[in-house]
Amino acid sequence: MRFVLLTIILLTSSVVFSQDYVLNLESSESEKIYSFKIVSVIDQREVQGDSVKLGITKVGAFNKIAPIYLENGFATIENYLLGFARYKEKAEPVKIEVTYLTVTEEESSGFELAVANVGIRIRRQDNEGWKVVFADTVKVSQKDWDASSLLPEVTQLAFTTLLNRAQNSFPNWFFLVDGKPASMSSDETAYYNPNEPKTLTESEKEIE
Repeated sequence: MRFVLLTIILLTSSVVFSQDYVLNLESSESEKIYSFKIVSVIDQREVQGDSVKLGITKVGAFNKIAPIYLENGFATIENYLLGFARYKEKAEPVKIEVTYLTVTEEESSGFELAVANVGIRIRRQDNEGWKVVFADTVKVSQKDWDASSLLPEVTQLAFTTLLNRAQNSFPNWFFLVDGKPASMSSDETAYYNPNEPKTLTESEKEIE
């Protein structure tokens, strides 16, 4: 009887803790009022689509490795940015392109780190069309015993950090590499890849 009960518990645990981690973002209104108005948010990641895995985290009592996905696909990011920003009167219309997005959990000195890497471009319209006027990336991390609960927070903070940097550069605009000025052309083909190629850990390979 005990064997049967143990088997049932193990099977139930396997089902409960093998689920994906679904990332949702709550759109609290910005305290900053922006000089530019977001009219569209476009997915320009190297790998696009609503089913793209952002990274991995550990869930449940047994720290089961689980892939991280956006709750409503890329619309989660779009809805967050459009709902977050407040604008000045006659704010300049811009398009935001998300060029890079990873959200994952890492280990650090006995703690867990919730980490978000985000890259964006901003385009404004002139007589020649929509030209890139701003580009930047940011890495945001927070430490805790259970980092999975911080994943939404670091993701939101990454995006708002980039928007605030863009506001600080307005109206001259400029290109940055993790917040530091970079000498670059505004041509979209000149945009950089901010992240070094990553070697997967054994845990990450298990869910590829």
